[in-house]
Amino acid sequence: MLNQEVKFQWEKLVAQINQDRIAYYIHDNPVSSDQEYDERMHELLELERQFPDLVTQNSPSQRVGAQLEVGFEAVPHPSRLYSLDDVFEMDKLDDFDSAVDHASNSVFVNPGTLSSDSHTSFNLEANKHEDSNSEKIDAGKYLCELKIDGLSVNLVYQDSFLIKGLTRGDGEVGEDVTNNIYTIESIPKRLPGSINIEVRGEVFLAKKDFETLNRQQEELAKPLFANPRNAAAGSLRQKDPKVSASRNLSFYAHGVAGEVDYTKQSQVYELFHEWGIPISPYNRVVNTIEDAKKYIEEYGDKRSEIEYEIDGVVIKVNDLGLQRELGFTSRIPRWAIAYKYPPSQVHTKLLDIQTQVGRTGRVTPFAILDPQVLSGSIVSRATLHNAFEIERKDIRIGDTVILQKAGDVIPQIVGPVLKLRNGTEQIFQMPTKCPSCGALLVYEKLGDADLRCPNSEDCPAQLVERVINLASRKALDIEALGDKSALALCENIISSIENFFDLDEKQLSQNAFFVNLSGELSKNARELLSQIRQAKTKSLDRKLIALSIRHVGPNYAKLLVKHFPDLDTLAAANPDRLAEINGIGPEVALSIFDWFQDSRHQAIIQSWKKAGVTFDSDSYRSNFDSDVKLPLFGLTIVPTGTLENFTRESIKVTIESNGGKVTNSVSKNTDYLLIGKNAGSKLTKAQQLGVKVITELEFVQLLESPA
Repeated sequence: MLNQEVKFQWEKLVAQINQDRIAYYIHDNPVSSDQEYDERMHELLELERQFPDLVTQNSPSQRVGAQLEVGFEAVPHPSRLYSLDDVFEMDKLDDFDSAVDHASNSVFVNPGTLSSDSHTSFNLEANKHEDSNSEKIDAGKYLCELKIDGLSVNLVYQDSFLIKGLTRGDGEVGEDVTNNIYTIESIPKRLPGSINIEVRGEVFLAKKDFETLNRQQEELAKPLFANPRNAAAGSLRQKDPKVSASRNLSFYAHGVAGEVDYTKQSQVYELFHEWGIPISPYNRVVNTIEDAKKYIEEYGDKRSEIEYEIDGVVIKVNDLGLQRELGFTSRIPRWAIAYKYPPSQVHTKLLDIQTQVGRTGRVTPFAILDPQVLSGSIVSRATLHNAFEIERKDIRIGDTVILQKAGDVIPQIVGPVLKLRNGTEQIFQMPTKCPSCGALLVYEKLGDADLRCPNSEDCPAQLVERVINLASRKALDIEALGDKSALALCENIISSIENFFDLDEKQLSQNAFFVNLSGELSKNARELLSQIRQAKTKSLDRKLIALSIRHVGPNYAKLLVKHFPDLDTLAAANPDRLAEINGIGPEVALSIFDWFQDSRHQAIIQSWKKAGVTFDSDSYRSNFDSDVKLPLFGLTIVPTGTLENFTRESIKVTIESNGGKVTNSVSKNTDYLLIGKNAGSKLTKAQQLGVKVITELEFVQLLESPA
């Protein structure tokens, strides 16, 4: 057995050696002498000789020279990362302020000399604070920060050495991207003294760097990145750290866990600044919630001037003792809140409406738009959900439409600009036959909003979408299998995902897409076969997603794996047994049960097993031994009124699939009333009972916040 001291010594050596390699091979700027580097390598090799269990494929002893690769291993965070509660209305901040005052058991008294209208800014561009009086800086009640639209990471320092850089993941387990974190020059690799600490923050691409990156992509005839956040996330997950280093990633810290003996959050940020850890120059301490609102309004007006993309403002209690007193719920800290700015809107032309077929046969109309830049990305398409939604919004081909992003993420059409109609607009007619295979489209049951193609076995579009889903990051994460590869596979190589794990060189060579100019199998095709072999032992939850079971996405898959030890036990469960699981409703339970009863699906499972695919949940349980926490876990929600993007059926399924419970009447046990247009008497009753009322946009944000 390895003791913690030995393991720590090994981790520290690995961190130092990898940092040396990044500095030497990537930045061309060595930070250690050859002798120092050699001594560390000899020490590492000796440790691994004495303790062979330390050796992994990512150890520097297993790599030569500049061969630095990222394995993206799932690693538990030393301490949990939480989400933030999002609000969209200023008066919700007053509720937060009242809760803070109630917890502190007294009205906040400002011990400093600032007036209620005063504030202190962190001006790091000048490398100093505008006001050097630390008493003033620490006097404020709240610390306001711009909410960076980037990728959250956790930097783990042991004995002052940066030994791990982890993505946020689900808050309990993240991906190990340490080597790529080392390439971000602004992040210090060693802190002064000897300290064990976790620094939380955001990796992002500044707007100018995003524009530069996309120009480079265009010159190389490569796809453009949709927005800075996607570009930053993709850059941090590159297999080759040289690619990450070329992207000019930035980092700002916004949180801490570990050995910091201070009384104020603002003091911690001052300490970060002294250590060389970057913090945002826009952070501001304020005295009242009204001051925080002024900060929100100020930067709402300046949003386009900020060096990076933002989607809101985070307000934190500045006093760390009060933070501890307020504590956490199962999902969020009670001492912080995020105000989200309203979605940006633009006008654009609706050029056409087309339809696409999904992996479960659902036929969805989508808009082809005159491309517009919206919230930092170019938008040329937007889903229209179903024919009823198009009719309700009265959207016509040729309309000038209002385009926005729900939660600054999902493009959506709000409606047409009626005054700009000229009579040439055309009313869209939903097709009666599948655009891919020609089968007659049907509603699965009375009252459904979605038309479906019933030809699940022979519809080419469904097969392609199932293969794309199977290879997606949430499923088997087969990077060598993109959309074009999936199309090529489905052209003349496979007719069902049943045969996916039987693929070999001979089969791939049947399609020119997988063959190089010399007539040999391409490098990408060989990598695809290698990744398919590796996928056989991926965790059971990922395989459940890969099977394209209707309704079973990441949340449901984790929930099912937690309650069933293997696939055979799950397949044998009846609807009543499935519905007993907290978070799974009767409709979803029946859908899962029906999928396993289908002989064609049973054939897929048997074929995968024969190919060596494992279906037990031990590997999942060993990495995730805590309860699965879904975004709506334990919450009772009452939907009412007409919603923009959900039908009555789909909102129920969405709530249940994310761990919530749906009821039809408002009571004191209701957690949220979800309101659409014409909410009616339920809204009045909720207000009388003090039940929290949320809009559809707030509901979407609640879903997007990891549990």
